[in-house]
Amino acid sequence: MSNWINTNINLGYIEENKKYEIVFESFEDLDINSVKPSCGNCTKVKYYKNKILKIIFSSGEIPKHLKNKEYYISKSITVFYKDKTTERLTFFGIIKQ
Repeated sequence: MSNWINTNINLGYIEENKKYEIVFESFEDLDINSVKPSCGNCTKVKYYKNKILKIIFSSGEIPKHLKNKEYYISKSITVFYKDKTTERLTFFGIIKQ
């Protein structure tokens, strides 16, 4: 059973080169040791307090070599608890030009 109300967040369509605030909410206050994003360049952990884990995601540009107007992204965040267990949270969306 998850400690989080939502473990997957769909951002839908998002714009290039914008910052987005993503909020995961836990059912109760958790004993978290650390939180690590899968991508340290585009995804930053802002804080965890009062059952809220706040993440900042920078969307960047669609890679030019793909020649697409849309680009699917999926990112994960691993939560490391003090009891040595872990849990993975994800968010995903489509970057649109």
